[in-house]
Amino acid sequence: PIYQVADSSQAVRYLRVNGVPVSDAAGVFIGYRGTTINETAEVLARQEAEGIQHMLRLMTDSVPAFIGYHDRETRFGYANSYYKRMLGLGTERLMGKTIAEVFGQEAAERCEGYVRRALSGEAVKYDVEFETVSGDSLQTETNFIPDFDDNGEVEGFFVMSLDITERKRVEQERERTRAALEAAQRLAHIGSFERTFDPEALYWTRELYHIHGLDPNGPPVTFDLFLQHIHPSDRARVQRVLDKAMRNQQRAYSRSEEHTSELQS
Repeated sequence: PIYQVADSSQAVRYLRVNGVPVSDAAGVFIGYRGTTINETAEVLARQEAEGIQHMLRLMTDSVPAFIGYHDRETRFGYANSYYKRMLGLGTERLMGKTIAEVFGQEAAERCEGYVRRALSGEAVKYDVEFETVSGDSLQTETNFIPDFDDNGEVEGFFVMSLDITERKRVEQERERTRAALEAAQRLAHIGSFERTFDPEALYWTRELYHIHGLDPNGPPVTFDLFLQHIHPSDRARVQRVLDKAMRNQQRAYSRSEEHTSELQS
């Protein structure tokens, strides 16, 4: 067993005792003979490692993401509690198991190319969809990060899969809204635009390209290109109106007497 003692400076030492029974010539037990080993350094190092592991577990378990580690054969070496909360996969079902054993051969084949790239030393990012323990769809942005040893060889890879389900939902809703807007503008022959100054950017809807006689699939319009497209007799006046709106931060500058222009065909 290991026991603690305090030395003359009151520092704690950890000692291990090993003993064997001692018998006399007649075979009668008369005592013990043993050795005592100072294992303070080993015990302190183990306690420090356990403390780090505990802290790591606390931190990774609080993150809403899958965080794990796989060796070169894709066997799990670590997995945070998110696997259990979202997929019903506890540590006992993961440790030492390969991706194929946990998620199935089909899922393993889908990520095989990404795994190969990570094991060759490349950081990889891709999107993947899971079914949660409650049957909901969970979309994640998955990162494979190579783990290099001291000689520069890849021993395995870390995994961080962030839940982007809500972001994907917002992107899909935005795309539906954009498509509905473009359909309405196409029917009404109305185009819209947005211009920002920091950074400098100009966005036109597809119908606005058509109104100006430009191909919406061509080069993106810029403010300079827009000005070049305006008829020379109107160009200076339009520039003044836009400059005034920018200086004064006007909410609108669409008065007909200032906005009429003849565009080149």
